[in-house]
Amino acid sequence: MRIGALFAVLVYTILAIFIGVWLIAIGIGYVDEKILIYFVQYLYTQEHLFYTFLSGIGLIFISFIFFNMSFGGPRRKKQVLFKNSSGEVAINLHSPVENVVKEVASQIKEIVEVRQDSYMLKKLLVIELRVVMRPGVKIKEISEALQNRIIERIREVIGIDMPIKVIVRVSRVTEPKKKDIDSDDENVPIPFRNMDV
Repeated sequence: MRIGALFAVLVYTILAIFIGVWLIAIGIGYVDEKILIYFVQYLYTQEHLFYTFLSGIGLIFISFIFFNMSFGGPRRKKQVLFKNSSGEVAINLHSPVENVVKEVASQIKEIVEVRQDSYMLKKLLVIELRVVMRPGVKIKEISEALQNRIIERIREVIGIDMPIKVIVRVSRVTEPKKKDIDSDDENVPIPFRNMDV
């Protein structure tokens, strides 16, 4: 989150708590009306009018930041749309991208687990990965190999050439669970299994 947005969230949170506490205090009769009158008169004094004006401008500015955070950012689309000679084709990103990610990750033994989220930002396909790797691996090299293979396979599966950005976030480095190791062992051929003794 950017500094400006973080500051806006902080100020709005403090302001909401402050107003909420005051309203509760007024509602239960804890605050005397004379205090409210004094507060309003305090804001209207000549030496404080300018600061009152600046406070209003600041709140309006922060409101615009909040609005931009909610509605002004780039829209994330969950499908890719392209045209051909016969018409238009819309592809839901989740299923094909998830299949490609699982396929590629299964071919890299250093990867224990991977989760993905994919979306379109304008004409850019973004794939965010949360990866769990085995200890002792070269994280940079494995990440680059994962990114390159996914980009290559996505272009093969979807069938169009588009800009693709793969973001790899290594969330943990840990040994695989015992059941995963057992499942891997089941796929290892046992010599002399089918030979008659």
